[in-house]
Amino acid sequence: MKKLIKIVFLLFLFSLTNSQEVKINQIDGEIQNKDNKKITFNKFKKFQPDLKKVAFSRITKIISNNNKIFILDERQGTIFVFDRKANFLYSIGRPGQGPGDLENPQDFYISRESKIYVLNTIVKTVDVFSLKGNFLSRIKLKLPKEIFGSYPTKILVGKNDSLFVAYNLSSHLIDIYNTHL
Repeated sequence: MKKLIKIVFLLFLFSLTNSQEVKINQIDGEIQNKDNKKITFNKFKKFQPDLKKVAFSRITKIISNNNKIFILDERQGTIFVFDRKANFLYSIGRPGQGPGDLENPQDFYISRESKIYVLNTIVKTVDVFSLKGNFLSRIKLKLPKEIFGSYPTKILVGKNDSLFVAYNLSSHLIDIYNTHL
């Protein structure tokens, strides 16, 4: 027991002597007190949607595309679309299990072809929408047998609409799905 206390105390002392003091001054965009350690922030404007029109629950991803802001609310099963001035334009998807419905959406990606791919984690599907929110198709992910108990968590779309999917609890790093097969 004494050895354990001694080890914990030594680790505590080591962490104190090797800690780094970081000072952030967001107004000037400086981090630390050295010129070679500066971080410059872009100018930010407040993005505050009218909460009478849209209320968020659990935001899991935000993408800016074509002067629009796309915000995925996982709990509401919806992507909310705004202009740059935070005016609500329309929503994509809704909670449910039918075509165009989102069931536990975890991630989404907007492709070069202006399609929105929404990853539904629990049901292991990807729903495809146009940028205007029209439902186009549903892709069922066929997980390899050795990772069947895992769930897809992240998506990226490559050339020819290939889907790169990452999973939780998986020995696989990423699986690639070709949607044209």
